[in-house]
Amino acid sequence: MPYTPRLKGVLALHWMNTLFDIILQNTYTDQRFLSSTNLDKLPPYLLTNIKWNYKVRAKKSQYNFGLGIDNLLDQNYQEIMGAFMPLRNYYINFSVIVR
Repeated sequence: MPYTPRLKGVLALHWMNTLFDIILQNTYTDQRFLSSTNLDKLPPYLLTNIKWNYKVRAKKSQYNFGLGIDNLLDQNYQEIMGAFMPLRNYYINFSVIVR
């Protein structure tokens, strides 16, 4: 089947304590064929993402501040139909849990 990898694997390491979480995630995608003839193929790639979350408790609420980087190693990869996927992405997150 076109665009279906032979192998796809995810390895995630999650470290938590009362103040913060750190998540390191690696996703490996093996080669994918471009057509049903299995002649042309896209190369395999490995993506690394890291996320950090800081927790503050106040009264009955919890405030979470997060930072993250997707594609930490700035891997240039191609997923489908000849289109390159976004390279490195940064994000900031804020959430409140009210009890």
